[in-house]
Amino acid sequence: MPAERRRERGFTLIELIVVVMIIGALAAFGVPQYLRTVETAKANDAASLVNQVGTANKMFALDHSNYYAAGKFTASCGTGTCPATVSATQTNPCVLVWCGYLVGQDWASKPYSYSACNGGASASCVGQAAGNYISGAKRSGGSSPYASWGFTMNLPGTIAAYGGAPSPTY
Repeated sequence: MPAERRRERGFTLIELIVVVMIIGALAAFGVPQYLRTVETAKANDAASLVNQVGTANKMFALDHSNYYAAGKFTASCGTGTCPATVSATQTNPCVLVWCGYLVGQDWASKPYSYSACNGGASASCVGQAAGNYISGAKRSGGSSPYASWGFTMNLPGTIAAYGGAPSPTY
């Protein structure tokens, strides 16, 4: 009786290497695209929030003798009361939340930091062009090339992206 060749079931080493290389190539192209998609979603959220803050600040100014709130939003914006009077030196943007113009947010956990700039005159708007009165800037520690992304809103309500951020779509 001739010796029969026994066929083993399974994959050869070459087949496994080819499959691993294909998976590696797909991951090399897919992971950066996934990260960009995640960052773009965060950027769209930031642009939308800049729009909300800007609109709230305009409504606040209409109700308070054309005085705009100015300063950087912090975690303490969740607690406080609406002041009885507002002056030109109002430097706490949290009044927008306290007075009911803006829904409270967990500002500290957002990937962007937000400032009400009062026409670019506030110290919280250093580096912003004059006339931009709301800004949303990527917090430090972000990965490149997304670390410098941000948005500004001018008084007429136009939102502009800077630092390579995508144009806002909200």
